[in-house]
Amino acid sequence: MNPINGIFVSISQKTEASIWQKLLFPILVAIPIIIGLTPLFGYFDTAVLLQSLVFQSGLLLLLVAMFHGLSTRMLKVAHRRFSLRQVLQIRANAEAERKKNAKAEPHAEEDASTEAEKQPDYVDEMSHQLQNTIMSATVILFGLGMWLIWRPLFPTIGIAEDIVIWQGTRVVDGVSISQGVTLWNLFVALLFLFGGSYVARHIRGFLEVGLFGRLSLDAGARYAAASIAGYSIVAITALIGLGQLGIDWSKMQWIIAALGVGLGFGLQEIVANFVSGLIILFERPVRVGDVVTIGELTGTVSKISIRATTIVDFDHREVLLPNKSIITDNVVNWTLNDPVTRIIVKIGVAYGSDLQKVTEILMEIATGHKDVLDNPAPLVFLIDHGDSSINFELRIFVSSPPIRWPVAHDINIAINTALAKNGIQIPFPQRDVHLFEHAAKEPA
Repeated sequence: MNPINGIFVSISQKTEASIWQKLLFPILVAIPIIIGLTPLFGYFDTAVLLQSLVFQSGLLLLLVAMFHGLSTRMLKVAHRRFSLRQVLQIRANAEAERKKNAKAEPHAEEDASTEAEKQPDYVDEMSHQLQNTIMSATVILFGLGMWLIWRPLFPTIGIAEDIVIWQGTRVVDGVSISQGVTLWNLFVALLFLFGGSYVARHIRGFLEVGLFGRLSLDAGARYAAASIAGYSIVAITALIGLGQLGIDWSKMQWIIAALGVGLGFGLQEIVANFVSGLIILFERPVRVGDVVTIGELTGTVSKISIRATTIVDFDHREVLLPNKSIITDNVVNWTLNDPVTRIIVKIGVAYGSDLQKVTEILMEIATGHKDVLDNPAPLVFLIDHGDSSINFELRIFVSSPPIRWPVAHDINIAINTALAKNGIQIPFPQRDVHLFEHAAKEPA
């Protein structure tokens, strides 16, 4: 029980004793002495009972400490395996990208290896959440155990079961039975409601570390499964908590009926967004991390909630888009099944130019860029003969949407430089303007 290197330090994960540990240490040392001195004052039965309860409390503390230690150890092992899988996946992606780009620079492999060593930030954040959850579960278990152990000695602890807040009725086999809702029922209901929401917020970490790492699921599927699991936990705990308050399914029917009436008074959009959110999570037309275009909005999906979807546009603004619009409107998902996209660069050259030379220049520029894919291969087409120029199109493919604009920028600069170097002009539109002079007539 040493406050410097004893069991409390192992539970709190600290190298130095905190204030409450220093205060608790003398109390724990004094308890056996007090119990030993109690029979001298004639309280033999009390001493026996206290000895039994203290022994049970110590055993409970030992079991809770074992639970915390084993849970923390399992968390560390699972977190280590999860981090290793993440690093190996990043390395595999970097290696595949390096092999796909045959014309990469010599130091590209070294950069990819360095990037692969970096651990995603959400891994450490998730580990911190899991540690807090385990610590909270340990405190709750210890508190409930101490309440069960010391309850016989202090009957006032159970007074919450005798305080009736209101009377309720339950229907059992068609018979209405009166049932009082006590202060203890209210406490249990609040415990389920707040506990369910707390677990739902942290369920993703447990699923990521303990389950998803063993399954071949992409990021969108993991996010959808974690969201559905969280909503399910909230719904189940809410039903249990309401049941403690005497609100069973027979009474919930009136709430559902009132909700149905409310649909005609302005709740259509809320319900439509709720149902659309469920469809998005199950059907997954868009996923977290996808680059989408909805109307005039283009950005990356960062969060899918039950009411709205959050999209971060290229100005780093977070736009909340109602789920209904994703289901009913036209949605362009740039990365649903294949992130490869095509870029079309249009260029016009003057009449009389060497068209074969223009084609070679455009193809050389396309194949020489490190971010242009070899498969599908770049293509050059002479589209038409315009009023002022012969129009070409250079069609290239890139591996992901975020690099479309940088690649198009590099390609356009290289085309202008190469054409100027080879004496090929990019003409301006030709317009003939005729001016007529009207002589003013002398008045008669």
